[in-house]
Amino acid sequence: MVDPRNAYFNQIYDAVFVKVKKYIIAKCQNLADVEDILQETFLEFYTLICKKGVEYIKNAEALIMHIAKTKLHKHYRLLSRIKSLPLYTKRNGSSKWTEVEQPGEVWVEQKYINNQTVEEIWKIITSKHKLTQKIFALYYYDDLSIKEIASQLKLGESNVKHRLYRTLAEIRSKYGKED
Repeated sequence: MVDPRNAYFNQIYDAVFVKVKKYIIAKCQNLADVEDILQETFLEFYTLICKKGVEYIKNAEALIMHIAKTKLHKHYRLLSRIKSLPLYTKRNGSSKWTEVEQPGEVWVEQKYINNQTVEEIWKIITSKHKLTQKIFALYYYDDLSIKEIASQLKLGESNVKHRLYRTLAEIRSKYGKED
């Protein structure tokens, strides 16, 4: 027998996943954070269903969007606190100061990169402005049109095209590829 909470969650997940993902991509400062925030959002929604029941939820889409907004805010507030930590610290009662490792900004997990060329291309993309990174993610990862990206990010279509095509031209000139 299927648990009605699971069936409800799956129905809502299928209905709003793409919209929530687009929202998170548009609002993220770093695209490496998108999957984590997305997962945390739906996990909190599922936990709420389990605790309060399906009847408690009046507008699931509005609730999930609110959770996503809250997760984004908390994530970046925590990240800003971490980045404000001192660069050096004393460890284990030592009198020496040692450098504290700061969180990096990696867009693609290294364990999935098998090809040096792909790694170099990602370095080019991640060296670009955050807005250009978002445009690439929405265009290639979510298969949105330029018009949809412009609408989602509240930009002109020409701005989206310029950022996308200029970066593609740079990649093509370095690697001599059509796509």
